[in-house]
Amino acid sequence: MTFKFVFKIIIVSFSLNLLSCTCICRAGDFRTSDSLFYEHSDDPECMKDLKGMLEAMLPGVQKGDKADVLWRLSRVCLVEGERETVKEKKSRLYDEGITYAEQAIKADPSNHNSYMWHSANVGRRCQLENIMNQASKVPVMIGDFRKILDTLGVDSCSEAWQGLSEIYWHHPFKSNDSAINFARKAAMTVPGEELRLSTYQYLAELLAKRDFSAEQRVSAMEKNSRKKTEDTTIERGALLDGTLGPGYVPAWASKGLGTLSDAEEADALIQYAIRKYKEAAHRTANDDKDYKKLSVQK
Repeated sequence: MTFKFVFKIIIVSFSLNLLSCTCICRAGDFRTSDSLFYEHSDDPECMKDLKGMLEAMLPGVQKGDKADVLWRLSRVCLVEGERETVKEKKSRLYDEGITYAEQAIKADPSNHNSYMWHSANVGRRCQLENIMNQASKVPVMIGDFRKILDTLGVDSCSEAWQGLSEIYWHHPFKSNDSAINFARKAAMTVPGEELRLSTYQYLAELLAKRDFSAEQRVSAMEKNSRKKTEDTTIERGALLDGTLGPGYVPAWASKGLGTLSDAEEADALIQYAIRKYKEAAHRTANDDKDYKKLSVQK
């Protein structure tokens, strides 16, 4: 079995008012940069302005805020790297993102965002290498997720759950069932103000590929419920369906998990994402792109 690791970073979409690049760059508060990132991450010039603004802030930023500026720089580097078409330039941008994230971790080891963007840049960077080098970076990324979910206890970090799911799905020695449970946890922890349609799409795709019947799902849940795990957030998440139980009713369906097949839950996820999009008071360009991709694909 060929090892192929694909780390997809989720570009989240907050429901914020549209702000121009010029307006944000004049604001001088690194927190306002989030609006620019979420609304204009597909605009190279805006990202260039944002990066320059954050870099200019670093020398004078208060010690307690340094990590927040640094991980935001790491995030911009990742977006720039994804857009770049020349391999050497992509590598340099991801390496720069890794460096900023490492500096952020050093500045504040308790800031979970620093580990999140470190893992994202490492994942993208390793995709440019051979299979062995890709495999060697998996423990690094899992270490970042353990720091977020176990050590810091940030159970609500949807991106970390999805990143962990991707590792387990693509790694030949990991569990597809655990990958689906991590992906379901990612969908359960999408912040209420965000659409994050790609998260629902991702879980739907994994379910469609596994294609368990309702009976197979109940059997797997009962088996998971009997397993003993260490008391860690990740290990509980790996057995999430067993913890929730067959009667658990997810937000995206009107029936309990035990009454649905994988295909039925996948369809319910897509329909839920469609409703969420249509009911949203504000949508970004990324939301529009994600909406066009919504479908159940095996």
